[in-house]
Amino acid sequence: MLQELPKIQDFYKRQLLKHGPENPMALHWISKETQEIRFIALSLVGELEGRSVLDLGCGVGDLYGYFKKEDIRTHYTGWDISEEMITAAKNNYPEAKFEVKNIQIMQELPQFDYVLASGTMNVKINGHDAWVKMMIRSMFSAAKRGVGFNLLSISSPEKDDVFYYADPVQILSFCRTLTPYVSLRHDYLPGDFTVYMQKKI
Repeated sequence: MLQELPKIQDFYKRQLLKHGPENPMALHWISKETQEIRFIALSLVGELEGRSVLDLGCGVGDLYGYFKKEDIRTHYTGWDISEEMITAAKNNYPEAKFEVKNIQIMQELPQFDYVLASGTMNVKINGHDAWVKMMIRSMFSAAKRGVGFNLLSISSPEKDDVFYYADPVQILSFCRTLTPYVSLRHDYLPGDFTVYMQKKI
């Protein structure tokens, strides 16, 4: 599966070159509005104020930009496997911490209060189901308090062959093998859902 990651890197590199870092289409979001709706849903994972937050697959830093706009003051770190995305994120928000990192090849994971991922697991690769589970395990291992992530849903009214569409029931069932404290929202956008995992209540 790791050998498939260059496919994701190449996809986003092409998107960034085509649309530029200011356009949500660089991350293949339809609009700034739908991107922000996803951010609102993610931010409900817990009390983020004053907490350390890892934005996994941070792209050009738009989640940090949303926190800044909403005055949600976190100890923010953004990771992405794309050097081009991290360069753009640093240019957009030079005061924030952005790093080229792959969570799945790190020997030791630093700990964050919350680990968030928006759109990080959407580009389809071979063995995608297993890769998503590996990613969820890694995110949960790096979180001290909780994890929030979104995925495209099999109920999406329109589908694109480039993307992976997950079964919310199966994802929820897998997450419950890691913690009993799991909830899911499927009510904010058609064809998109967010999962919250807590270490404890």
